[in-house]
Amino acid sequence: MNMLGKLSSKLTEKDAAQLPWRLFREFLITLLIVISFGLIIGFVFWSWIVDQVKDIPGSEFVVQEVESLIWILPLLCLLVVLWMGLWTLRNLVRPLGQFISRAKGLLDFDRDVGEHELSEDEPEEWAEITIAFNQLKKELLANRNSLTEKAIQLEAFVQSLSDAIVIVDLKGHCILVNPAFERLFLLEERNDIAENKTLLKEVVRSPDVIALIETTMKSGEVKREHISVWRKNKEVHLSLTTAPLRHPDGTLFGVLGDFHDVSDIKRAEKNRIELVGNVSHDIRTPLTAIKGYFATLEADIKAGRAEYVERYLQVIEKNVDRILSLTNDLLELSSLESGIQLRREWVSTEEMSLSAVEQVRKKHPSKNHRITVECIEKSVYVDSRRIEQVIMNLVENSLKYIPEDREILVKWDRKPNGWQLVVSDNGPGIEPQHLERIFERFYRVDSARSNQIEGSGLGLAIVKHVMLRHGGEVEVNSVQGKGTQFICHFPSFR
Repeated sequence: MNMLGKLSSKLTEKDAAQLPWRLFREFLITLLIVISFGLIIGFVFWSWIVDQVKDIPGSEFVVQEVESLIWILPLLCLLVVLWMGLWTLRNLVRPLGQFISRAKGLLDFDRDVGEHELSEDEPEEWAEITIAFNQLKKELLANRNSLTEKAIQLEAFVQSLSDAIVIVDLKGHCILVNPAFERLFLLEERNDIAENKTLLKEVVRSPDVIALIETTMKSGEVKREHISVWRKNKEVHLSLTTAPLRHPDGTLFGVLGDFHDVSDIKRAEKNRIELVGNVSHDIRTPLTAIKGYFATLEADIKAGRAEYVERYLQVIEKNVDRILSLTNDLLELSSLESGIQLRREWVSTEEMSLSAVEQVRKKHPSKNHRITVECIEKSVYVDSRRIEQVIMNLVENSLKYIPEDREILVKWDRKPNGWQLVVSDNGPGIEPQHLERIFERFYRVDSARSNQIEGSGLGLAIVKHVMLRHGGEVEVNSVQGKGTQFICHFPSFR
C-alpha cells in the first residue's frame, strides 16, 4: 500500500473534522452561486420569450411548446454547474497532487527531487501549506546533504585507521568492518562481510574476542583486554577495546571493537628485558673474574708471592677490555638507532678494506687465517669509519667460528642499482634455524660456547644498523660444510 493509501485508511471521523472546511465552503458557495445564477438567467430568458410571443396570433400554441421543453433549461444549468464544479475542483485538488508527489520524492532519498518548488499561487490554505512544505523541503535536503557528507567523512576516517575496527549488532552480526580488520584476520578476499551481516564468530576464530564483545553487550560498559591471535603462523598481540553503541534514547544497538596492534611494543619490551639480562650477564662475568683475580693478587702481594702477579694483571686487563668493548658497542648501537648523521665521502674500497683487516689482525695476533681483499669497485660514497667497522665486525665474526686453515674473502663489486660488499668464508656454515635471528643483539649461534668466544654479541646487530643508516641492507647466505656469505647492498649515489 502506498503512502496515500495508508493515510486514507487511517482517517477517522475525528480526522475528518480536521479537514480544511474553508475550502469546502468555498467550493459549495461557488456551486450555489453558479446554480442560482443559472436559474435567474433561465427565468429571465423564459419571461423574455413569453413577452415576445404573447401578442402573436397562435402564440398560445408556441408557449405551450416552449413549456413542454422547459425541462431542458435545468439540464443545461446542471451541465454548466458540473463543468464549473469540475474546473473549481481541479484547481483545488491539483496542489494536493503536487504536494503528494513531492512528499514521495522527499521520502525516497535515492530519488532526485530536483530544485523545483510547489507553486504558491493557490487558494489561501494551499498557499500556506505550500510555503511551509517548500521550507521543509529545503531543510530536509540541507540535513540530508549534511548527513551524507558526514557519513562520507566518517567512512573515510574509519577506512583510513590503522587499527582494525568492527561494529556488531546485538545478534553478533558484523555491520561494519574496515580494511585493517580484513587484513588482520586475512579476510581481504571476503569484501561482503558487512553487506551480508556475517556473524563475527564465523570470521574471528578467537574465543577471547567473542567473549569480550558479549560482555560489553550484557554490561553496556567499555571493556579493554590484551589478547593474542595467530596470523600466518605468527602470534600477533592486540589491545582490544570494546565500547557500547547507543541510540539517543539510551537503548543499546551494537558494540564497537577496536583492535590495536601492540606487537611492536611487546617485542620492544621483550628486547629490553633480554638486553638487560644479556648486558648484566656479560658484565657480571668479567667483573666476577676481575674481583676474583684482584683478591688473589692482593693475597699474593701480602704474602710476598710475586711469580703470578703479571699473569693476574693480564687476566684483569683482558676482562676490563671486554667490559670496555661491550660498553663501546652498546654506545655505538645506541647512536645508530638514534639517527646519528653519517659523514659520507668518496673513499677507496681497497684502502678502507686493508685498514680494517690490519686492525683485525692486530686485535687477534694469534689467528693465522688467510684474508684476501678484492676490489672490482674502486671507490664508494659512504661513511668510511662506519663501513670500516662493518668490515671489521664481519671478518672478526668469521675468525671466531672457522678453523685456521680456512680462508676469508672481502670483495667489493658493482651492481646495476648500487654497490655490493661481500665477506665470505669456507668455514662450517650456519644452521638454517639461526639465519633469521643472527642479526639480533646478543644472539649467538653456539650458546654453549658463548663464554669461550670473545666479543659482545653486538657485532652483527651493528652491521645491520649501519647498513640501514646508509639506506641499504645486509643478508646472509650459508650452506653447512661449505661456508657463509654476508652480502651488504649499498644504493648508488653516482
